[in-house]
Amino acid sequence: MIKIYASSTFGFTEHSVDEFGTIPKDRILWIDVEKPTEEETLWLKSAVGFEMPPREVIGDIEISSKYKEEGEKIFMNFSFVIQQKEDILVEPVLFFLKGRFMVTIRYRDIPTLMIFQRRVEAQKLVFQFPEEMFSQIISIEVDRIGDRLEILGRRIRNLRKEVFEEQTEEILKDLS
Repeated sequence: MIKIYASSTFGFTEHSVDEFGTIPKDRILWIDVEKPTEEETLWLKSAVGFEMPPREVIGDIEISSKYKEEGEKIFMNFSFVIQQKEDILVEPVLFFLKGRFMVTIRYRDIPTLMIFQRRVEAQKLVFQFPEEMFSQIISIEVDRIGDRLEILGRRIRNLRKEVFEEQTEEILKDLS
């Protein structure tokens, strides 16, 4: 699914793929793609010059594969932290920056991207470059990771205290 957001004085205006050609050329665009189909991948290539790497490359954890420049194109593979109940998952998102475009390729909902979209609309943020959008997204994720680390730190301190005071089977399970 492709969603196109154009930066304006009112935050974002959302557009469909069919409206792409009518969006003013001075607008910075965020093209957010969730679970891209082959048809959507072909559209991205023709519309903004983005060629989809294989899914395995997006999830690749090698440091050398996190950032790549090709002429005026920048590819960045960034891992986002997602908390689901007691589990913490890491989910990759591929960013593509070129000219006035920022493309995000993802395979699930990313809370940081939803927070970013709401913040832009609530605060009526205006962007002159796609790099500004990317910077805002990373800033939100850093804040979220900091919050998660504080919560985990408290849990570890409390668990350590419990382990040394009493050693029940439940505590050992929590510890593992």
